[in-house]
Amino acid sequence: MNLVFRPTDEMNLSRVELVISTYIFTRHLPKSKILIDVGDCYATRGALMTLEPKIEVVDDVLNSVVCMLTAASNQHTWFLPTTIMRKCSMISS
Repeated sequence: MNLVFRPTDEMNLSRVELVISTYIFTRHLPKSKILIDVGDCYATRGALMTLEPKIEVVDDVLNSVVCMLTAASNQHTWFLPTTIMRKCSMISS
């Protein structure tokens, strides 16, 4: 398969994780395909490809993780999306 990167042995991925990573990181599939949809947040294959080693991760991926963590939390815990964090850092500067 023509992947963006090859998982290394050190990653110790299971078969299911290998199949999922192949589906996400295959070069010839459409980058516009939405692979994560959690209400107000979503991430396309192109956004998830920023999880490739040595690439800066885009906000769509981080915000999707924030949404999933907040929804799964059984405590009163908030995980703030990057837009709010950026505004907070600008105020405190």
